[in-house]
Amino acid sequence: MAFGLNVTGPLCGRSSCVSQSSRGQLKKVGIRRSSGRVRWTCTDFRKPGLWTAWASYVYVAFFSQAPPGDNVFNAKGALVQAMNLSLNFWFITPSFLPQFAPLVDPGVEAIFNFTVIYGFGLILGFLSDGGDKQKPKIAPFVVGSAFLTNVFYLLYLSLRKQNTTPPTSEEMGTLLFRASESKLLPLLMLGVAGISLWWFAFGRGGDNFGDVHQRWATLIQILSTDRLAWTFLVDSAIFALFQGALVPDDMARRKFSDPRVKNVATFVPFFGIIFYFLVRPKFDEVQS
Repeated sequence: MAFGLNVTGPLCGRSSCVSQSSRGQLKKVGIRRSSGRVRWTCTDFRKPGLWTAWASYVYVAFFSQAPPGDNVFNAKGALVQAMNLSLNFWFITPSFLPQFAPLVDPGVEAIFNFTVIYGFGLILGFLSDGGDKQKPKIAPFVVGSAFLTNVFYLLYLSLRKQNTTPPTSEEMGTLLFRASESKLLPLLMLGVAGISLWWFAFGRGGDNFGDVHQRWATLIQILSTDRLAWTFLVDSAIFALFQGALVPDDMARRKFSDPRVKNVATFVPFFGIIFYFLVRPKFDEVQS
C-alpha cells in the first residue's frame, strides 16, 4: 500500500516524500492516517529536542567549565555585573544620571540590551499563544525571559501545547494583550537595537573606551573571558534559531496564510520577527 508522508512543523520547515509500506499497523508515534495519507507533524516529536536544547543551554551557560569564564559556582562578581547592567538598562541611567550609573563596557551593555529586548519582545509578541487552553500560561514567561532569557523562553517552548484557538474578547481586553498586539512593540525592538549599536560605537565617549576599532577589540577580549557576556551572545543566537517556533500557530489563530511572510519570520534573525509583527493582521481585523 502506498502512502504519502508529510513532515511539517514550526521548526522543521516543510518537506514531503512518498514511501511504500507493507500491511500492518503503523506504530510510530506521531503518524496519523487520513484519507489514505499518513501525516506526521513535527509537533509530535519535537518536544524531546526542545527539552534537550533547554537542558543543554542551562548546563552550558551555568554549570559547564567549557565556555569562557567560570561557571555559576566559581564566578566572582557575576551577580554584581548583572546588577550593574540592570541598573543601566536601556541606557537610561548612564544617559540621564551618569553620576549614578555603574561603569560598564559599552559593548557589553549593547549586547545585554539587545538580548533582553530580543527575548522580551519575542515572547510578548506571541502572548495570544497562552490562551485559556494553554498550560502553562505565557505571561510569567514574558517576565522571566527579561531576566533569565532562554531559561524561560526554551522552557516555555518545551512545556506549551499546540494552540490555534483565537483569544477570547476578555483576553484581548487586557493591557498586556494590547501591548502584545501593538505595532509599537516591533518598533520598540528595532529602536532599542539601533540605540544598542550606536551605544557600542559612541556611548560613554568621555570614559576613554576609544574608537570603534578599540571597542571591538575590547569586546572580543571580554567575550573570550567573561561567562556572562558570552552567554548574552549565545542567547541571541538561540533566539534567532527558535524565533519562528510560535509563528505557525499564531498565523493559524489569525487565519493568516502567507508562506513568504512565514519564511521571513522564521529564517531572518531578529528583523524577520519584527517584520512579522508589523504585517500580521490584528485579531479584531480578523473577526470583523
